[in-house]
Amino acid sequence: MRQRAEQERQQAAEHLEFPNRRRTMLVAGVTVATVMMTYALLTGLWKVEVVDEMVDHVVKVVKGHPDGDSGSGGSQSEKTRK
Repeated sequence: MRQRAEQERQQAAEHLEFPNRRRTMLVAGVTVATVMMTYALLTGLWKVEVVDEMVDHVVKVVKGHPDGDSGSGGSQSEKTRK
């Protein structure tokens, strides 16, 4: 009987010590994952390539492609060469 009362007191003390244990573990997990991904990005272990179709279109226009549209199957000069 004495052991049971001692166990109940310990459980109550543990519950009071960490009332939001699940939330704390979730925050810790998200923090660790964020730090690991940031490290991988900064060291070059993981690379992210951002492709913007508008930038591709502007580059084609600046380089002198007459249509500048990547979906048309090529420029008129390329079609006549074939």
